[in-house]
Amino acid sequence: MSGFTIQVREPKPAVWLAWALNLIAGIALIGLMVLTASDVIGRYFFNSPIDGATELTEIGVAIVVFAALPVISWRGESIVVDLFDGFYSPRIALWRQRVVYVIGACALVYMAQRVLVLGERSLSYGEVTEYLGIAKGYVFVGMAYTMFLTAALQVLAVFTLEISPTNEND
Repeated sequence: MSGFTIQVREPKPAVWLAWALNLIAGIALIGLMVLTASDVIGRYFFNSPIDGATELTEIGVAIVVFAALPVISWRGESIVVDLFDGFYSPRIALWRQRVVYVIGACALVYMAQRVLVLGERSLSYGEVTEYLGIAKGYVFVGMAYTMFLTAALQVLAVFTLEISPTNEND
């Protein structure tokens, strides 16, 4: 087998979860575009920027990134440098990818625990954004739970990885 790819077999619930998370990220991204355009128009044409636009942008970016994280990790759609893939047999590459998923899941669980502690601390202090008064802790907690979800999907991916031949003409 000269060319191969390693991909995750997607059960129906994972497809629906990916659709929902991509929808959330897409809506947040469209909201960011509208917010940025409105803020620029208000700032330069009416000398009246949108109050709290920076806070909303920060929260919107967090939503886009962390809603997309589980899908990108599950499907292996992140940027990959495959300099050494030609030297591996498909079987070794499959095991290497499994190890990468396990290490990634462990790292995500650790980071999620730390972010969850930060979020709970922020909520207990009553920490809010400067202009709009949005509780920062809820954003941190949401980030932590999407990292836990990503870790769980990576562990699941370890058991659903499969090797597919690739067409050399593509």
